[in-house]
This record gives sequence, C-alpha cells and structure tokens, in this order.
Amino acid sequence: MGWVIAAARWMEQIMKVHDAATICSPTPSQIAALAALEGDQECVQDMRSELTKRRALCCERLDRLSDYFSYVPPKGAFYVMSKYRFTDDNSHEVAIRLLEEAKVITIPGGAFGLGGEGHLRLSFGCEEKVIDEAFDRIERWLR
Repeated sequence: MGWVIAAARWMEQIMKVHDAATICSPTPSQIAALAALEGDQECVQDMRSELTKRRALCCERLDRLSDYFSYVPPKGAFYVMSKYRFTDDNSHEVAIRLLEEAKVITIPGGAFGLGGEGHLRLSFGCEEKVIDEAFDRIERWLR
C-alpha cells in the first residue's frame, strides 16, 4: 500500500511541473516577450515589408495558375489557402502527390476541418527564390 501513496505523491509533483510548463508562461518567456514588445521595433517593420513582398509574389504566381487554383488574398499570417480546381481528390492525397512527384511541401486543407477540404495551404514565409522554385515545380507538375 505504501507504493500506492508514493506513486500518488509522485503524480502530484508531475502535475505541478506539467501545470507550470503548459498552463503558465515560464518566467524567461515572459521576460523575452516584454523585451520584444518594448525593444527596437525596426526588425518588425523589416519583416512586415519582406512578408508583404513574399505575399505579393505568392499571389502573383497563383494568379498565373488561375486555371488550377483560386484563393482569397491573405490579410494575416504567412500562408494562403488555395482551392485547387484540377482534381476532385481529397487534399491529403493531393498534398502527398505534390510532395512525392513535384517535391513541394504543402499542407492539406482538410487538416483544418471540413471547410478546408479541397484546398492546400501554401506558405510564403520562406525566401523569394524558394517560393519561385516551388511554383516552378508546381507549374511543371501541372502541365
């Protein structure tokens, strides 16, 4: 019976650590967040400008593929949800085919719920040359 009490105390300690790690923001993270908010914001403007250019590039490349994709230009984050028009296959199957055949990673829209099915999530968080290379591969794959 002693081992049951010891196990219960051990679990109690584990739960305290779990709560501190998952429910509360650790102190170092809070200090880092404060420094990020109160520090020099020039890097934020630089990244915003860079992501704006990358979003424009992604949308421009999708526009060139309007026979195959439709989308709503994103207003936040660094990805676009594009509806594909070239197949009725589910988004998981299309994402796997793009990965294996075109060597382009996408996220199946179905991973975000039923409303996402028939879509692929495309990131524009990477460098412009990577975005161009991915779209070049997708274009070759589609044709």
